[in-house]
Amino acid sequence: MKAPPVKIRVRFCGNCNPYYDVKDLLKKMQKDYPAFEYLYRDEEEWHLILLVNSCLSACLKKPNTTKPIVYVSGYQVNHKNCSPDDLSHCISEAIMNAIKKTSSE
Repeated sequence: MKAPPVKIRVRFCGNCNPYYDVKDLLKKMQKDYPAFEYLYRDEEEWHLILLVNSCLSACLKKPNTTKPIVYVSGYQVNHKNCSPDDLSHCISEAIMNAIKKTSSE
């Protein structure tokens, strides 16, 4: 039996000074990590929030929520450096760690 998808609420910055194409990043993640379902509206039920700032200005602020947050700022994921080629992998790793931490509490 297949596990239900991890529902991820995605928010983007204004993309005024991007280091990468956010659409390409999400397409790669959708292809490489099909167990994640990406949601773009607050009305839907979600497990965690993915905040994607495509540069280090990090203009997207963390929301007031009790759910886990994965915070991307340029090539950093949760304030840890990541190589450009591994960014989607670093994000997925942070998502899985957040889910594991939440389920063990």
